[in-house]
Parts: sequence; structure tokens; C-alpha cells
Amino acid sequence: MQQPRKIELDTSAPLINAPGTGHNRWHESIPPLAEVALGEEFEIAVRDSGDLQVGPHTTVEEHRSASIDRCHPLSGPLYVSGVEPGDLLIVSIIDITCQPFGWSALYPGAPGLLSDSVTRPFLARWSLEGGYARSADVPGVRIPGRPFIGVIGVAPSAERRERIAAAERAFALAGGDVLLPSTADARPSDPVLAAEGLRSMAARSIGGNLDVTDAIAGSRVILPVDVPGALVSIGDLHFAQGDGEAPGLAIETGGRVRLRVDRTSVEELGWRPSSPAVLTAEDAPNRYTGECLVTTGLSTDEDETCRGFDVERALRSAFSQMVAYLVDGRGFSREQALTITSVCADLRINALGNAPGAVASAVLPLRIFDVPATTAPC
Repeated sequence: MQQPRKIELDTSAPLINAPGTGHNRWHESIPPLAEVALGEEFEIAVRDSGDLQVGPHTTVEEHRSASIDRCHPLSGPLYVSGVEPGDLLIVSIIDITCQPFGWSALYPGAPGLLSDSVTRPFLARWSLEGGYARSADVPGVRIPGRPFIGVIGVAPSAERRERIAAAERAFALAGGDVLLPSTADARPSDPVLAAEGLRSMAARSIGGNLDVTDAIAGSRVILPVDVPGALVSIGDLHFAQGDGEAPGLAIETGGRVRLRVDRTSVEELGWRPSSPAVLTAEDAPNRYTGECLVTTGLSTDEDETCRGFDVERALRSAFSQMVAYLVDGRGFSREQALTITSVCADLRINALGNAPGAVASAVLPLRIFDVPATTAPC
């Protein structure tokens, strides 16, 4: 079997200290790190989402001074020969190998479901071994690994970048929560690219921070191409994450990924996705082996006042009940419970047609616990 080409990229140093080994802004003028051919299988290293600001011995106090401007260092861009604007890029994920260390965190004031209940920062440092994650910060659980790529995308055209930037500025002026272009800790540090580049925190039509847990080995990601060569980049590996990643972070880690890039057209595909799409493998692993607890939530208040199809309210209700189970039924602290839900519990929208309200749920595999519950979970 032919070995994939290894794109040499030293990720042992933070991107902030290693210019030319990646980027943390999206811009069409960032020079590519390497060129890959259609159909070529290659391997590339990836830093963790915090740019190596967290290690096994990092304290919560030290983590409070971490810079958000350094987040999501990306490996790339990679120029794909033979790909032109209007094409659709297919990125096949062949394999993902994670480092033996990962971390997750809670931040007061961060956006997300139940974010208002996060009153103090919390940091979980995980040992990743044998396909599972364990942490002395969240004792008694063993989280099964299902590694995936959190950030994958291509460079926007100048027109699209300017359109996105204008829309995000308007959203910020209206009080919305969004990171606007900033030169602080930007890589590349070129003044123009740093001032104009879109932040890598968001998901957009050209990809980015999608956090779709289906982007695992065996899956294919379809991306619209805006610029010659596509300029594809990847980063933000997650060892495990619950769908929704609320209210904290997944198990963040670095590692290596093996990929192949191919091209298709709208005519061949039969439709034009307006944002990235993921095609999973037929035998994709199922995270729900064994018994699960499913809590439900409705879009009504506690006094039964109907709020219509308020999906966020229903999700929040389901999520709150899952946290209550972990705290009251399992004895975890609130911070530990919120961390467990972030890395392992999936949020689902179950019904939007049962007037007058929505139904949502949270799903937690009970096999993660070292010991059974002393009482039935429900």
C-alpha cells in the first residue's frame, strides 16, 4: 500500500511563534503552504484549537489569561491543483490520529445554552489513551473517542469576504456576539491581511468552525470553491464532543490527519450546496452503543405558558434536565456536569410539527460511567 505524502509542518511550537506554519484568519491572499494534486493522499499535522496555550499542568488561573485571538490555528492553506472557482471540492477524511493529551473548559460569559449558569471558569485536562478520555478533573467517567475535524474550509473570494465582514459588523452593531477582524495575534501578521482577515471562530458558507461531529474518518466534506486552488485549511481536532458542544468546549486536541482531495461539479453532484455538506461512511461508528438516558424539553414555561416553536427554549429545557441528573443523580459538581454534557451529550430537535410547541432532547450514553447509578436515572 502506497504511503501518503507527508506535508512537513512543525506544529510543536505555537503558531504565534512560528510564522509561515499556518494561519488563524481567513483571507484569499494568504500564501499556500503546499500544493496537492487531485486524488493525492497526504498527511498533515494540526495544532489544538488553543494554539498550545493549555498543557497537562496548566492551572485554571493560568488558563484565564489565554488569548482568544490565538484560537483556531489552522494548517494550510493548501493549493489544490486543477480546482477553479465554481467547482466543488471533496475532502475525504482517511484517518485522524490524536495526541495523548486533550482539554476542555467552561468560560463565564461565553455564548451557548445554559451559559448564564457558568459562574466560574473550569478546566478539564484529559488523558487520551486506548480510545478513551479520562480526567482527574472529572473523575468517574470514561469518554469514548470519536475524533473529528472541527474546522475545515476554503478561502473566500474578496467579494464574499467583504460581504461577510459587512454582515458581521452590522450584527455586532445590533448587539450580536461575533469576533470582528483584529490585528491582535493575527497570523499572518501582514498588516493588510491581519486587518481584513475574517476570524476563524465562526462557521460560514465556505466552511470554518463547523463542529459537525460527523466529519470523522471515512467521511467526505463537500466545500464550494471561490478561488483558484480552493486554498483549503483544517484545524481544531476534537477527540470527543456532544452535538451542540454546549455550554463549554469539546475535548480539544492536536494530532495528524490523512486526507484526499477530489473535485466535482454541480452537474455531477446534481445540486449546489450553499454551505458545506458531509457525506458519512456507510459503516460510520455509532456513539450510542448500550443504554442511554434521553431527557426531553418543551418550548413552554414552567407554568405551561406556550412559547410557540421556540427551539432554543426546548433545547435549554432538555439540557437543564440532563445537568440536573448528573448533579443530583450522580453527585457531580455543576461545572463537572456541564463539562460532561459538552463533550458527550447530544442535543436533538425531535418535533417541529406538533403545534403549538417544539420538542427537543438531550442524549447521554450511560456506558461512560465507571460505576452504575445507585438509583435508576428516571
